[in-house]
Amino acid sequence: MNFKFECDNILESGVALKPVFGPGYLGYVNMGNTCYMNSVLQVLINCVGKISNKYLAHSAQSSEIPTDFGAQFKNLIYYTQNPGKYSVDPEGLKPGQENGVRPALLKSIVGKGHPEFSSTRQQDAHEYFLHIISTLEKEERKTPSLACADDLCFEVEDRIQCNASQKVLYKKEKSTDCDSALIPLL
Repeated sequence: MNFKFECDNILESGVALKPVFGPGYLGYVNMGNTCYMNSVLQVLINCVGKISNKYLAHSAQSSEIPTDFGAQFKNLIYYTQNPGKYSVDPEGLKPGQENGVRPALLKSIVGKGHPEFSSTRQQDAHEYFLHIISTLEKEERKTPSLACADDLCFEVEDRIQCNASQKVLYKKEKSTDCDSALIPLL
């Protein structure tokens, strides 16, 4: 196939795209290879309403806010839902001003102690998703009212059948690992 032709169709080559802005149109600023993080955070905040609602009700002590995952995640959720000055007409931006929110504090909190996510190297979104789930689980242990990691789990059921007796055993377990979800292909 002609690669240029396919990319031109996908990228809408030659078409002037109209910028969108305002409520519901907030992006996160790429702080150097953070697109993996931005994508995962957008999905968690915009697609899993229970998480957003629990964290919006969260309140942290003011002295903890710069290092508190819950407080920083709450701020990101709030500005995603109420973008205000972070999502304006690009024509009205001043020099040096940018549209979008910079989740730098959240990145440093989630990446703290992790050799990959504390760096500015390119990372895998699936690995970050699993890491942020473990971060949510740690937060749940500190603040039980924020329990939401189960909202991101699914159940995997194994069926084991004995050839001799034909008896069947079903084994169920919770998982967040998309690799363990076997999806039959037609």
